Amino acid sequence: MYWLKSCRKCREDLYENKDSFGTFISCLQCSSYLTESEEAELLGQSGEEVGLSKAYAILGNLAA
Repeated sequence: MYWLKSCRKCREDLYENKDSFGTFISCLQCSSYLTESEEAELLGQSGEEVGLSKAYAILGNLAA
């Protein structure tokens, strides 16, 4: 998923990325990434929901 002109640092495009620890949102141009609270604000969720989903993703990767 992409968010056009939404980076708080350089005002360019954000995208959803994934690594061994889970998913995160980062900028295509400056490579900065959002904190959990910024992700929650962007996605319209509470910070607890985003934090828990990341925690479960990390625990799932460790168990595999």
